Amino acid sequence: MELVIASRNIHKIRELRAILKEYKKFEISSLLDYPTYVPPEENGKNFKEIVENKAYHAASTLKKWTLADDSGLIVPALKGEPGIFSARYAGEKASDAENRQKLARANFTARVTDPNTREYGPMSQLDEIADLCFAVVQKINGSDR
Repeated sequence: MELVIASRNIHKIRELRAILKEYKKFEISSLLDYPTYVPPEENGKNFKEIVENKAYHAASTLKKWTLADDSGLIVPALKGEPGIFSARYAGEKASDAENRQKLARANFTARVTDPNTREYGPMSQLDEIADLCFAVVQKINGSDR
């Protein structure tokens, strides 16, 4: 039975293939195997809606069993941002580096301007990593503020 991973992201495809490798009855393919397929616009309000839309669209268009996923960062200090907008946090065409830079700055700003931010949720390792990233960005940009 063919199972299509509704993604063209090679990292997601590898990860899902590794998870599914013990299920020998599946022939795993991905959207890379269907170059003419056009995925739907991601317009869900949450991860669940986005995944359901991706999976349903691919399954109904390709007439195949389909597995979809979506992921993003939910940062307590930013009251859940960037969430479903993680890949586009710094803009539609932003690079991963630009998204990380904006995340580091937003996290730093939220914690400096509102010391009660910690009450929203536990400070995570991501907060520590964001602080480190922000410090590195400042050094790269020649600023020690």
